Amino acid sequence: MIGIGFLLLHYITGQVTTTMLYDSQINQSAGAVEVLNSGVALSNKIDYLSIIIFLGFTTALIVTGYLIEVPSVFFILYIISLVVLVIVSAILSYIWEYFASVPNFAITILSFPMTNFILSNLPIFITIAGGISLVITYAKTKIE
Repeated sequence: MIGIGFLLLHYITGQVTTTMLYDSQINQSAGAVEVLNSGVALSNKIDYLSIIIFLGFTTALIVTGYLIEVPSVFFILYIISLVVLVIVSAILSYIWEYFASVPNFAITILSFPMTNFILSNLPIFITIAGGISLVITYAKTKIE
């Protein structure tokens, strides 16, 4: 969801900035052109932000799994939740691929190579992160 939101933000920012740069009243001011160009440069770095958010959530899941004591009864609930999450991630991955096939967004997606890779393979990444968290949560030793 975050990646799709960032994609839309980047697309809208590019459209608005391009329109404003071609407006003769705005592009006469060097300060306005500089601000608009710095906004475009900033929106080109959104790809890094989405990767940092994804890695942060994954790290938080693993650390939480290590630090919280969970009874073994919840193992089945964890498996069911993981399966549901993989199904939802497959739907989100399909939505991302749909946006990638739209000609207007296909050019914008070229600015998101890392996000495109993660969201195109989201069910695989969710399965791996969930599996690692599952092992860390339920395989840790009990120290008394």
